[in-house]
Amino acid sequence: MIKRITEIGVAVKDLTSAGNKFHEILGAQGGIVLNSPEYDMAVQMFRTGNIEFELMQPASPQNIIAQFLKKRGEGLHHIAFEVENIAESITWMKENNVKIINERPVIV
Repeated sequence: MIKRITEIGVAVKDLTSAGNKFHEILGAQGGIVLNSPEYDMAVQMFRTGNIEFELMQPASPQNIIAQFLKKRGEGLHHIAFEVENIAESITWMKENNVKIINERPVIV
């Protein structure tokens, strides 16, 4: 069912500081910082091995990442998987009480 982890999303308060730590600890090189008006945040990708870490910094206090940081602090926000059949995987997750952020599949 799950082929591999493709991305680990990490909510951070300061993208520069967090990016420096990812580089120091994992030796990962960061991509360019992208500002996403659609999601009201800045993101930077760091690759290590076959996994990409997506560091996410909110652009405003109303942003979903800002709310996450307020409630839980910095850390793991989401994990993205590559699966063989997304519809079957979503059904399996629901049946096994896995919290799904988006009921509608997001394919990238």
